[in-house]
Amino acid sequence: MKCGKWPPPPRKKRISLAVASSLLSTEPTRELKAVKASLIARAAGIFRADEIIIYRDKGSRRRDQEELFTLLSYLATPPYLRRRLIPLKPELRIAGLLLPLNIPTHDLPPRPRRGLVMYGIVDGCEDHNCQVYLGRYGTGILRAERRVPQGSLLLVRIVGLDPIVLEEAREPGVYTGFRVVRGSSLGEVASSYKAKGYAVIGTSRRGECLNSLVLEEPGRGKRGMLVVVGGPRGSVVDDAGGYEYFDAVVNLVPFQGTRTIRSEEAVLIALSLLAPLDEAPETL
Repeated sequence: MKCGKWPPPPRKKRISLAVASSLLSTEPTRELKAVKASLIARAAGIFRADEIIIYRDKGSRRRDQEELFTLLSYLATPPYLRRRLIPLKPELRIAGLLLPLNIPTHDLPPRPRRGLVMYGIVDGCEDHNCQVYLGRYGTGILRAERRVPQGSLLLVRIVGLDPIVLEEAREPGVYTGFRVVRGSSLGEVASSYKAKGYAVIGTSRRGECLNSLVLEEPGRGKRGMLVVVGGPRGSVVDDAGGYEYFDAVVNLVPFQGTRTIRSEEAVLIALSLLAPLDEAPETL
């Protein structure tokens, strides 16, 4: 049974990652913060997460959330559109240290080809014909079926060459990356995702060992899964305000051999064990 192809398909059920806004607060330099943010973004890309929510944990400052948001948003933006979309900020002076994601919509071939799915920026429209900026490919022509505001970021598919002709990629058929969202408190984030049909799974050393019940019950028949990873100074249960906000709280590393597990390590471990659970068997 094949379990890999490029480009990879989108997930059949959505998976979201909630991380604490204080994740970078323990790193003394901007260089180390950049590496940490990169590792979190890479883990999200590897396991085809749909979004990263940065929630405000207890004791964090608003600037902690903004710093993490800036770095993750930069990484999530296709490299060929960053100059147009990302304003210059002090946090991005070390952008050269950020590890590239190389997901399908970032890792483009040298020349455009039919069927390629990518992001573009709408430069302007006349009637229903829009000019869409495509980075090093230049500009493509989109016959828009709806009103598209100038400056909009669109997911498009190349359907013609010389000149490049585009269509909106409503069903792209490939993994197109994740969005980054600022959240409020963890309790509010968890409640919101529960209401939208997500199973909310917290990760904690104080949680239950991962077992068949945890594997089978949460997320069964639901829209997707929200995986919650705590910050360096607290636990997800304390940040949320109780166990009732979660469908399950699990310990993913029983009898861990190190006193602590770093946040970027916790994200990678959590996604590697939990992300495959919402995948249809035929795609594994």
